Amino acid sequence: MVTETTSLETNMAADAEFAELASTIRGEGLQVTPLKAMNNNADTMVPVYHAITNNSHKVPFYMVDTTEGHSLLRVLFTQDDINQNQIDPKWLGKRVWHISPQTADTQNGGAIYCSFSVHQPKDMQEKILDDGFTVDCRKQVKFTSRYDMEHHRALRHPRRHAAMARYDAEKNTQEIAASNAINAQALSGLLEMMKNQQATQPAPSLRQRVIDAEAQKKGEI
Repeated sequence: MVTETTSLETNMAADAEFAELASTIRGEGLQVTPLKAMNNNADTMVPVYHAITNNSHKVPFYMVDTTEGHSLLRVLFTQDDINQNQIDPKWLGKRVWHISPQTADTQNGGAIYCSFSVHQPKDMQEKILDDGFTVDCRKQVKFTSRYDMEHHRALRHPRRHAAMARYDAEKNTQEIAASNAINAQALSGLLEMMKNQQATQPAPSLRQRVIDAEAQKKGEI
């Protein structure tokens, strides 16, 4: 279960991110009015990035407005999300959407052991063993790039290297399929949110429509 502290920290981070975006938009002389979005008029659109897939979708600015607490930036991964999409449990309680691209964790390029090295961390060895490969390379060199490591692997462990390359390709295909499935659900959720928010917004009065039309003619909107 997500603790209140975690939720509070998440909300504070979302507020800070929104404030920076709002400041940028105002600095560019743009205006944001949910009323315009409700009437399919031009509204300021901003991209939001999915935390796992990093795919982006453009949504009306008001959907990331945190001033009233209703914001995509405050949507968290739930246990249902974890179970239904087989997402790593580490994402539970973390934010789903961000307004800046999310960088993936990458391995340190200056400290790469051979995939089958007995000198690499135990958790890495266990992962290789779980994937069905043996860990017996005693070369202590830390390669400076993945290319160099794979070159060594192809020369010293040719059969396992070819098998691992096939395994990685298959796993990558599966991960892409899983990512696409998560992204498809995320997009569906976004569309549903936009539909629900539009349905709950009150229709503009005749007087307001006249005001908006006059402002638009003058270039104020």
